[in-house]
Amino acid sequence: LQVGTSFYGLGGAVAISAGASPTSKGGAIGLTTGTGVTSGDMGLTVGVGSDVGGKLELTAGTSESASQTGGLLAATAGAATNTEGSVGGALMLTGGASSAADTLGAGGDIIATGGAAEQGDGGNVQILTGASTLASSGDLAMGTADSGLSGNSGNVMIDTGDSVYTAGSISMTVGATETFYGGSIYATAGTTSAEDESGGAVMVTAGSGTSMNGGAGGALAFAAGQGNGGAGGAVAVSGGLSTLN
Repeated sequence: LQVGTSFYGLGGAVAISAGASPTSKGGAIGLTTGTGVTSGDMGLTVGVGSDVGGKLELTAGTSESASQTGGLLAATAGAATNTEGSVGGALMLTGGASSAADTLGAGGDIIATGGAAEQGDGGNVQILTGASTLASSGDLAMGTADSGLSGNSGNVMIDTGDSVYTAGSISMTVGATETFYGGSIYATAGTTSAEDESGGAVMVTAGSGTSMNGGAGGALAFAAGQGNGGAGGAVAVSGGLSTLN
C-alpha cells in the first residue's frame, strides 16, 4: 500500500477507518504479523523531517455517555509461556536522542501524567514491579545518569503539590515480614574526593507555620522500633570521624 509523493505540496495521505454504527459497536481494526519460529515484527515509524519530525499519537476512544469510562490504552510486552527458564519481553520507553554539538541541545523528555478532572480527583500514577509466586518481587530503581565531562549529574526530586487545604504527604515505608528481619531505610549523602571540599549534607527539616496567628512549626520525631519479645531498637547520633589530629 503506497501513495504518491510530491515535490512542492503535501505527500499523499493514507486513511484506514472501520465502519461506524449509531446503535451498536463500531467496527474493529486488527493488525497481526505472521506466526513462526520467530514471529514477524511490526513497525510503526514516522518519516524523517528536514525541519521537524512528525508526531506518532496513540489515543484511546472518548466516551460521551454519563457515568462511563473512556477507552483503555494498554501497552503490554509479550509473555513467555514456556515453563523452563523463559523470560517475558521488556517494555521500553525512551526519549528521543539529540545529536546537537552545543549545550543548547537536549534529549527528549519522558512525561507520565494522570488524567485531569474538573470536579473529582485527578488520575493516579502507579509504578509497580512484577510479583512472583515463589521468588522475590522485582526491584524498583530510580536514578539519574552520570554527568559528562562537564556539568552535574541530574537531581532526583519528589514533591507533592500545593493545596488550598492539606498538602499531600510523602511516605517511605518498608514492607513487613513474618520470617526474617525487617528491611532498612538508608539515606546517604554524596562523598567527594576533591581537595578542600565537604561531603554532601543530610538535612531533615520540619515544616514552618508562617501564620502570625497561632502558626506553629511542625514536630521532628526520631523513634526506634518497639520490641515485643526482645529489646527495643536503639537511637544513635554520632559526629563524623576525622583522620587528622
